[in-house]
Amino acid sequence: MNYRHALLTWLGTALLLGLSVLTAVLLPGRTQYLISLASAMGIAALIMLVYMQLRSADSILRTFALAGLVWWSFLLLITVLEVLTRQQL
Repeated sequence: MNYRHALLTWLGTALLLGLSVLTAVLLPGRTQYLISLASAMGIAALIMLVYMQLRSADSILRTFALAGLVWWSFLLLITVLEVLTRQQL
């Protein structure tokens, strides 16, 4: 892996993290959640493509990475549904 790619990936994740923090401070409500979730997915995609080197990986490694991503999205969906349907006391 080239140091330039690692540095650009680090810079991209830092910018996306900054966007997430900025929306947490400035935007209330559902817009904050959508932008924060989109930035988290962007950070995960950058890490998977650059640091895990999934672009040049074997097909079995890509399959397992996709299975992990599907499982993670399933758990995220369950969490979001629980928060949205929770009754406030």
